[in-house]
Amino acid sequence: MNTNYKLDGKLEDYVLGLLSEDESALVWQQCQSQPGLMQELQALEKTLHQYLAQSALPVGEQEKQRLFDTIGSLGNEDFTGGLFPLIHKYSDSHAWKAALQNDITRMPDKPFYAKTLRHDAEVEICIIKTHADIPEEIHHNLRESFLLLQGTCTCLVGEATYELNAGDFLEIPLDAEHNVIVTSEEPVIAILQRLAA
Repeated sequence: MNTNYKLDGKLEDYVLGLLSEDESALVWQQCQSQPGLMQELQALEKTLHQYLAQSALPVGEQEKQRLFDTIGSLGNEDFTGGLFPLIHKYSDSHAWKAALQNDITRMPDKPFYAKTLRHDAEVEICIIKTHADIPEEIHHNLRESFLLLQGTCTCLVGEATYELNAGDFLEIPLDAEHNVIVTSEEPVIAILQRLAA
């Protein structure tokens, strides 16, 4: 393994989701800055993907596919095939913004605007632009998350308050009341993702 000694065993733990949020962020940053580490991370993800495909895990095909999609999108946000990847806490907001720059410049200046980027039985991914606050809502069968590309907002989720800036990701738990308050002068532009629960 040609890795920094501090990462011994950490790549495997990262792929398996065993690291803390801070440790995961550190591993991800090192992988982004070192192509050899990124290749090794992708090889580990591929191996896990192959193992899961051949294993007899006691999960349904829908759950298995979600796991495959998540593993496949870690460190590999590819916008060239026309199918937008799932967003997650390590998504690169700069890559998303660059990939959608033409759409962003064409977005009308309305209080709220949304454009669907991907919609199938499993997931809906939209780009939204809003000057207006998003009123309180609750989802019982959709796992909602979003990645801010521009602006700032406050998101109230149950009793918790999250102050979000461009680049931040937030996943809303099922059955949690939530709303969004735009706090920037500029509109909020975000990727909104809804996965069937």
